[in-house]
Formats: sequence, structure tokens, C-alpha cells
Amino acid sequence: MFLEVKPCDKKTSLFEYGFTLVEIMVVCVLVGVISSLAISNLAMNNDNLARVEAQKFAKKIGYLREESMLSGKPMAVGFEGESRSLAVTVYRFYAYIERWKEFDDGLLSRTVIPTDIRVSWSMPSNNNERIIVDPIGLISDFEVSFSGTNKRYDIEVNEELNVLVMEKPLDDE
Repeated sequence: MFLEVKPCDKKTSLFEYGFTLVEIMVVCVLVGVISSLAISNLAMNNDNLARVEAQKFAKKIGYLREESMLSGKPMAVGFEGESRSLAVTVYRFYAYIERWKEFDDGLLSRTVIPTDIRVSWSMPSNNNERIIVDPIGLISDFEVSFSGTNKRYDIEVNEELNVLVMEKPLDDE
């Protein structure tokens, strides 16, 4: 019932209470294997992150089109900032002041693109660097792509004005 305490044996040395060299080497090998797996998964996660951001952007364009048609007012989306802090901002055109103003209703709020993702864009049909959606649902021409480590995701609009995400290898440029 009571804990029995045995007297210390004088023959036991301090070296018997540590780790052996083999045990330390096994731990180092395990840490190396696990870290190499984590680094290889990081590249795949970067591609997945680019895919998710491209899908979010495509949905934002779709919501923007619906909002523009329902409100009867032109809407736009554009990229602001530099590569380190790139943000996607939604605008609404106000005719009485003849200006674009930032629009935020929660769903179409400003979003920041993660720094691991490369984004390239151009708006060939207009020179104000915004994708414009008019109240009848037409979307101005644009080219936007989100790139991860190995894959690129292009945003395209088909004939039915649906916004699609097209996956392509990064080498296909």
C-alpha cells in the first residue's frame, strides 16, 4: 500500500541515465523524414491555395454580376496594391457624382490575396484596370490568372456569361 523507496546503488553511474547515440540518431532521422514530407506538401498546398483563391475570385465576379443586375447599377472589381499586399476590391458606379466608390456588403467585401500566390491580370477592353459589369449582365473583357508552384488557374467567361476556373500547368504560357 505504501510506496517503497529503495536505497541508491553505488554501482549505478550517471551515464546509465541518458540517451544512447543510436537513439539520438533515430530521432534525427525521423525528424528529417517528417520535415521532408512537410516541405513537399507545402508545394501542393500552394497550388491548392491558388485554386481556392481563383474559385473565390470567380464566385466574386458571379456575385458582382448578380448584384449589378438586381440593383440596376454598374459594378466593377479591381486589383489594388503591390505583390506583397494585393487586394481585390469591388466598386459601384454612382451616376449622381459620376464616380466609382468602394462597395462592401459583406459578400463582396475587399479581400487580400495571400502572398504565396502570384496573380497576373489585364483588362484589354478598358484602360482603368477594372473588370466592369453592366446592369444587363455583360462583363468586360479581362485576363486573370492565379499561379501556385506547379499549376496556373485562369478565370474565363463562357458564352452563357458563366465565370469558370480553368486549370493549366504552369509551363503552358
